[in-house]
Amino acid sequence: MQIDDAGVDIVQERFDVGIRLGEMLDQDVIAFPLQPSLRQIAVAAPSYLDQHRAPLHPRELRDHLCIGFRWPGHDALYNWEFCENGVWFSVAVSGPLTFNDQRAALDAAVAGAGIALWVESEVQPLIAAGHLVPLLTEYSAAFPGFALYYPPHRHRSTAVKTFIAAVRGAKKP
Repeated sequence: MQIDDAGVDIVQERFDVGIRLGEMLDQDVIAFPLQPSLRQIAVAAPSYLDQHRAPLHPRELRDHLCIGFRWPGHDALYNWEFCENGVWFSVAVSGPLTFNDQRAALDAAVAGAGIALWVESEVQPLIAAGHLVPLLTEYSAAFPGFALYYPPHRHRSTAVKTFIAAVRGAKKP
């Protein structure tokens, strides 16, 4: 078992199954969702917003201190994705900090270092506690959550078939 955020080719690396965001799955795999859709939202600490006007549109993030994220195994920073009138677009953000771990980015946002972007379910407890304020939620649309996937033509051992059946059986509707 290998756990990381890098986009691993499970066939080349000889893994039996993988878990990946639904929108990042290859077309030629067998997959089933493990969770409902997700949504990312921008957040900032009240202390940051006391000193900076909240952005009204995602493009205004270019004028803010944003906490960057770099996917492991990638050189470029992640461009934040938003949706307006059913059309997805991305915004290249910049700021004083870049992380390859979203929890560290959220810690920096709570400390007032800037605006962060992450999955709503992960930031909701920090919002409820008053540590973060949601921003630009009207531009945050749902996207496919995590799915278990495997190549269709690879022989699956009994153990792998049992694992897949167990995960499918444990999945809540």
